[in-house]
Amino acid sequence: MSSVRLLTYVIFAYTTVEGLIINVSYPNTLPFIYKDFMIGLVYLALMTEQRPSAVSLAKISAPLVGYAFVTCFFLIMPSQISLVGELVAVKQRLFYIPLVWVGYFFTRDDRDVLALAKVMAWTAIPAGVFGIYLYFVGPVGLTSLGANYSAVFNSTAGEHNISFWRVPGTFTSPGQYGMFLLANSVLFVGVLFMKGVEKRQHTLTVVALVVTLGALMVSGSRAPLLIFMMCSVAMLAFTGRLSAIGVWAGGLYGVFTIGFMYLGGGVQDRVGSIASWEHVVRFEDTYFGQLFWPLLLQSPMGFGLGRATIGARHFTDFSNIMLVESYFGIIVAETGVLGLGAFLWAMLTLVATLLNCRGVMKQSPNSVLWWAIALLVLSIAGVLPISTSIDGAPGNLYFWFFVGVALRLYDIEVARRQGEPSTGPGRDYAPPANYPVSYQ
Repeated sequence: MSSVRLLTYVIFAYTTVEGLIINVSYPNTLPFIYKDFMIGLVYLALMTEQRPSAVSLAKISAPLVGYAFVTCFFLIMPSQISLVGELVAVKQRLFYIPLVWVGYFFTRDDRDVLALAKVMAWTAIPAGVFGIYLYFVGPVGLTSLGANYSAVFNSTAGEHNISFWRVPGTFTSPGQYGMFLLANSVLFVGVLFMKGVEKRQHTLTVVALVVTLGALMVSGSRAPLLIFMMCSVAMLAFTGRLSAIGVWAGGLYGVFTIGFMYLGGGVQDRVGSIASWEHVVRFEDTYFGQLFWPLLLQSPMGFGLGRATIGARHFTDFSNIMLVESYFGIIVAETGVLGLGAFLWAMLTLVATLLNCRGVMKQSPNSVLWWAIALLVLSIAGVLPISTSIDGAPGNLYFWFFVGVALRLYDIEVARRQGEPSTGPGRDYAPPANYPVSYQ
């Protein structure tokens, strides 16, 4: 599994600069698939190497295969999108789902997750610093590099009457940048509160977390910042670390205070507006209001593959693209009630499977790390009715990969309690006695 592990590190590192490469290279569309090529290599390596048995994956395999079958079925249905555009839609829906298996077999024990977290920390620091740099220099920071793909979005002005550029960082949009920062920061909190992490990685993680939080503030993405705070509190509460919540809150207060001092009133207003009642009203109007129901009523069988897939715009007439800001909405717009039913089956099974793991993981030495990963996955799944977070990078990578990691950590814990060795090549579930992190 060494090639799978090495390629995984490369993919996660490349994800941090993929958007910048696309920005600089556009209108050349090849950079859009560089990472897909590497993911394809991982799939090939996974099929050619010996693997342990996949216990928990069997619980979610049937609905995922069912969803894939329904999606492919719509290739024979009429669509106003070119065949290439339809294939792009199929790729966006299905190509990243096998990352569940990659994440599962990547993980032999918590040391592999910590090694990945170290790679993510080292790459998150320059990606975060670059976003903060863009905040101060403005859009010229990208255009001077020849990056002209990203649209310029500004925040709404608050009490200080300051509107600022919502930076895309090393991604193609502030939303993608926010998802990147969210996933990294939630995982970093899990690492920080895990017992026995070596001092160097602990220090590295602290620096990476501070930088990612600063970048989150200048990205103007309020939902990722709110989800990060909610996941962090829930993580510590579910693992019985209530006293640590005060330490976390104090550290967070210090980061925000310094950030407000140096980033200005616009950022202060933007972060402060998270607590506005306006968002509760908007949440009710979108989550329980418009959603995807109008599309379902217009065409119960959908409008055809590719109609709502953003990537399909590069291969068809833009006038045929439907702009839908909801992953459920995209599925409904393209595959109707059949696609929605299949995807709901997959998501509900996945969520139920993760929630059923919590009793075993509560007493696990890896409980904080597992909860960090599980809460990230559950939070992304929870916003899919109003978000397209897994329809593009990096949400599709983080979501599907960490589903597999969470299930693997659960299976490892079950086997540990039963005193069973690993059922495949690599480490046994019980590490050496001098290993300080887990199972001690």
